[in-house]
Amino acid sequence: MYKFKFSAVFLKGRREHLVNKLKATTKALDRVGLPAVYRGYKANTLIPGIHAAIARIDDGTYGFCVDCEEPIEEARLLRHPHVMRCVPCQTIAEKKC
Repeated sequence: MYKFKFSAVFLKGRREHLVNKLKATTKALDRVGLPAVYRGYKANTLIPGIHAAIARIDDGTYGFCVDCEEPIEEARLLRHPHVMRCVPCQTIAEKKC
């Protein structure tokens, strides 16, 4: 199924980053004056996405597109560690919306 493997060091770093991002994002929900649109995005999209990314690291599927199962570019994962699709599949998914 998944032929390519990310290094243990890379995955450990991504997991630590995601855990820290989860803590910071959760804390930001309590910030006074946070616009409702940002609060909704963080609570309904970003936090569940971070939880899902951590789960994918734990089960060995992190870094692989959920649609085509090909590896997601490492640079994309470094910029957006909670993404679950490669750029081509994300483009297709966005066009369907």
